[in-house]
Amino acid sequence: MERLRSLILCDRGQTTTEYVTTLLVVVLIAGALAAFVKGGGLDGLFESIVQNVIQRAQG
Repeated sequence: MERLRSLILCDRGQTTTEYVTTLLVVVLIAGALAAFVKGGGLDGLFESIVQNVIQRAQG
């Protein structure tokens, strides 16, 4: 009975699974960010920031 319990509750592969899951999430986030940048998503953001700075500098 104890052997069956130890087989069921074994967490030997848990660390590997967590590592792979974390790596997958990082790759997905990096891919989404790359697509956003490639699509010109940051152009409008930087333009807005520069316009804000210019308006504040002019008074």
